[in-house]
Amino acid sequence: MKYLFAVLLALTVGFLWAQTENTETSLAEPGKFQVGITFSPDLGYRILSNNGGGQSAAWLIDARNEEETFKPGFTAGLNLCFRINNYLGLETGVHYASRGYQTKKYDVIGEPGLAAEYPEQMKFRYNLFYVEMPLRANVTIGQGKVRFIGSLGIIAGLLTQQTQVDWLYYPDRTERDAFNTDIDYNQLQLSPSASAGIDCRLSKRINLRVEPVVRYGMLDIIDAPVTGTLYSAGVSMGCYVRL
Repeated sequence: MKYLFAVLLALTVGFLWAQTENTETSLAEPGKFQVGITFSPDLGYRILSNNGGGQSAAWLIDARNEEETFKPGFTAGLNLCFRINNYLGLETGVHYASRGYQTKKYDVIGEPGLAAEYPEQMKFRYNLFYVEMPLRANVTIGQGKVRFIGSLGIIAGLLTQQTQVDWLYYPDRTERDAFNTDIDYNQLQLSPSASAGIDCRLSKRINLRVEPVVRYGMLDIIDAPVTGTLYSAGVSMGCYVRL
């Protein structure tokens, strides 16, 4: 996650510079509604918890925490914003998101003399795809063309697909297999979100935004002795047009 802090620092420096260069820019803008499209490359993971599974569940959680790690994902969608005043607004939309986690590469011990028939290493990725509807409050600060923007909100998600991707690393090749799974995941998810970044006004109608964002799932993803909640972090990039 260190790259997120570096991005946030760079955005803050850019914002402060822009304010000194553009203090004469007027805040008067046409219209109160904006539509936008956003994309966020993300890193996702999970926090496991013991759901009445006793000591065996605790051992499994420890083992999985050693073996599993972050997975790449994304969030993309359309947005609708309503400007209450020059500093405060509301935003909603419809997004499609890839959440989940994956294992690290781990070594496989094959049968002696048959090394070519066994993979040397393996890795598994668990993808959960959601249709999401965010609702957030935006606060913008500044009087220049580049302003600070921060937000707090909640995201309602509906699970639409779940897949697993397997990588098998042989001495002479790598095999990849992707398929749907039938794990009994819970269908609904609620995730608080927070972001902070910059809003760059290209004209009276067009804005660009770059916002590091974090999301944390409130609901368990499965009803099982070992359950978990999902979280993700990324950098949301968007273009908005004022109506």
